[in-house]
Amino acid sequence: SVIKIRNDAFQYCSSLTNLTIPASVAKIGRHAFNGCNSLKNVSIENPEFKKSDIKRVFGDSPSFTEVKIGNKVVHLN
Repeated sequence: SVIKIRNDAFQYCSSLTNLTIPASVAKIGRHAFNGCNSLKNVSIENPEFKKSDIKRVFGDSPSFTEVKIGNKVVHLN
């Protein structure tokens, strides 16, 4: 039933290692997961999310090298 994750909601949460954001989430706020340096597996089930949104949500240097968006795997440079 979650449709929005607010700005800074999980910022610097070092215990997060795996993250699945359900398709029901239409908006993810700025820096919602910034500084979550233990994240290794990230899946965003809403296919409307774009690769360009990753920096806004996860910060400049996410700890993971790929993210699943919808049913596609996106590799980060």
